[in-house]
Amino acid sequence: SEIFKRLNRGNTAIEATGMYTKNPRKILYVVVDPKEIVTLTDIVKKLDPDAFITITDVRRALGKGFSGMEFNSLS
Repeated sequence: SEIFKRLNRGNTAIEATGMYTKNPRKILYVVVDPKEIVTLTDIVKKLDPDAFITITDVRRALGKGFSGMEFNSLS
């Protein structure tokens, strides 16, 4: 995926249904360093200009590729 190529980050696709339209949707779950948010947003907007994006503050990520990586606050 473009996210993996440019940011070297895996992502998880979650199958979902839009509650208003009842259309199938995919939710991409990606954890990035705060410095990578702009690049990630650019990638997503290029692939889907109508994408709905939320950004939340992650304090710590554990698992393959993270090794207990601590993240700085968004602010």
